Amino acid sequence: IQKGEEQGIQLVPDLPESVEAPIAAGQETDVTFSFHNLGTTALTTPVATVTPSEGLSVSGTSSSFALSDIPAGETGSVTVRLRAGDAAAASQSVGIELRYSYDANGAPAQGTLSDRLSIPVVPKPAAVQPLIAVTRSGVSSPISPGEEFAITLTFENKGQVTVTGAAATVTPSEALNILNETSTFPLPDIAPG
Repeated sequence: IQKGEEQGIQLVPDLPESVEAPIAAGQETDVTFSFHNLGTTALTTPVATVTPSEGLSVSGTSSSFALSDIPAGETGSVTVRLRAGDAAAASQSVGIELRYSYDANGAPAQGTLSDRLSIPVVPKPAAVQPLIAVTRSGVSSPISPGEEFAITLTFENKGQVTVTGAAATVTPSEALNILNETSTFPLPDIAPG
């Protein structure tokens, strides 16, 4: 934690130890940042700026928040709504910076304070790719030129998710021709197993 100690100002940010519960990807939570002025001089026109890591965003139109003046011995706070992105990784962080003015022995002065907070995120599970096994019926004897024969293709879902909206496209070798009107065949949904 960095302390602003210009001209007797002792400002300590009071950051939450952690967010109450990890934020699920795609969800929002409120985080309150409190700043305790432990010095003897009032902080005037304080502005807090929040800088989230790539997987987080600040809900709303601004990431800067004006606070009321913080008298000596008092506390100023800002509550920020954070949103975890749909593809956010498990470890995220948010930076907080407080810029303020104060009276330094009769002359105006500026000060800053910054810190960083870790925000746990529960990422969305990765998309599961189905595993499809393709088998064909056997041919009982060698095929003669000009001979017609039928082959049955079987598609078995060896994965854990149902396959929907699939189609099979059959591409024969140069020596064979498909006699069907099309070489693409829509498939019904294929459940696991």
